[in-house]
Amino acid sequence: MKLLLSKRSIVSVALLGILVILAGCNHSSRKAARESANQPPQNLVPVDVSPEEFIVSKRVYVPVYSSIFWRYAHATELVAAMSVRNIDPEDAIFLTGVSYYDSDGAVIRTYLDQTYRLGPMATAAFTIQRDDESGGFGANFMVEWGAIGPVSDPIVETVMFGQAGSAGISFTSRGKVIDETRRVTSPTLQD
Repeated sequence: MKLLLSKRSIVSVALLGILVILAGCNHSSRKAARESANQPPQNLVPVDVSPEEFIVSKRVYVPVYSSIFWRYAHATELVAAMSVRNIDPEDAIFLTGVSYYDSDGAVIRTYLDQTYRLGPMATAAFTIQRDDESGGFGANFMVEWGAIGPVSDPIVETVMFGQAGSAGISFTSRGKVIDETRRVTSPTLQD
């Protein structure tokens, strides 16, 4: 009987140890996911293009609802994925800035530190994790992009999704251009 209790104790301690290790791994993987979410998407290519070369540049405001109010003013946290979709089938666009703001208008994080190329028909995604409550109800992204030739404007939107009880929640929010600069190029005169 004494030996049986010892074996149970050893098994219990071993199981507890395994649970602690798994919990630590889960925390580490969440932290790694959060840190990688703060980096530019892998399909963006850093380039040496100056915004002065752009014939058009725009700034787009994109609402983000990282939490919504559910029954009886209970807040439910959501995952938010903001995407910039280059819908031009032939030409690239260039992203010069992507920033995430909180409800008070303060910058929480900036994703880009230089100009990046987004190829034709490509999409760049930026994610706010469900447990990231830093933005609050009035969070938003500001996206700055430009082009060196005529292009179709990209689609910039967020998709928010989550779960409240047994109900699944998902909806989208489209970006709005708030600032636009166009440089007129004059044709070269020929002799």
